[in-house]
Amino acid sequence: MDQANRLIATVIALVFASAQTEWAAIPPLEEDRLTIDSIDFNGDGEPEINVVASRGRYPPIQENEEYYGVVVVLFPVEGSALLRFSRNRIQFSRGDSISSTNMEISGPAPLINIGGFYQWRFPGTPWEYVDPTTHNLPPAFWSSETNLLIGLKFSADDGAHYGWLQLARPNREFLTQFQVVANDWNPLPGEPIRAGLPPEIPLTSEVVPEGIRVRWPVAIGLANWFLESSDSLGPDADWVPIPEAANGEILLEPPESMRFYRLRRP
Repeated sequence: MDQANRLIATVIALVFASAQTEWAAIPPLEEDRLTIDSIDFNGDGEPEINVVASRGRYPPIQENEEYYGVVVVLFPVEGSALLRFSRNRIQFSRGDSISSTNMEISGPAPLINIGGFYQWRFPGTPWEYVDPTTHNLPPAFWSSETNLLIGLKFSADDGAHYGWLQLARPNREFLTQFQVVANDWNPLPGEPIRAGLPPEIPLTSEVVPEGIRVRWPVAIGLANWFLESSDSLGPDADWVPIPEAANGEILLEPPESMRFYRLRRP
């Protein structure tokens, strides 16, 4: 009996544990659950998203046969939600705004599937693999992608925040797992962030009798950010920290020439 005829529809239960993975092909899962990665966006020690691989047993076609379906998903922890760009598209493109206008992935399993395969063998034989997207099943959105930008919302002490994570893999083989290669979030509660880009933190300045007053928002997530200045812009600009800046504002002496200011995370 060929591999295609061995496919049996089932529902795979998702559960979690802890481990690591590599760029290359996923090894056969010898256990039923595996947390591949956890992403802690705001650095509070609690992850907002887990990357989870889960294995579900199929009824054997022949005696002693082992047959499993494996799925790899993004799964939000409590207080977090994965977002989709629109009703018809999950992934975001670079520069798309991630905000309260985006739909949440909802339902009993509010996850995003980013991989999957079937693994089977008879005891004592090597594992064999089947691509589930080629066997009378709807193609998954990730199957032809090597880069994905996913949006999310999560809760912190000061309110809801928006962020993104980038997943990548070196080829489109169904056994090659996506890895999280970048992520970012907006430390200003309720404010959007553009997919694939750093947050836009506004700075304002005004000339006062004492000099120049520079202000920026006060937020928990900005508490450790640095104010820096430079007399030019571009890749060769020399940015100098202003250590006395604190509490969302600073009064500076008027510069002798044009100056530029920015906030930088540590």
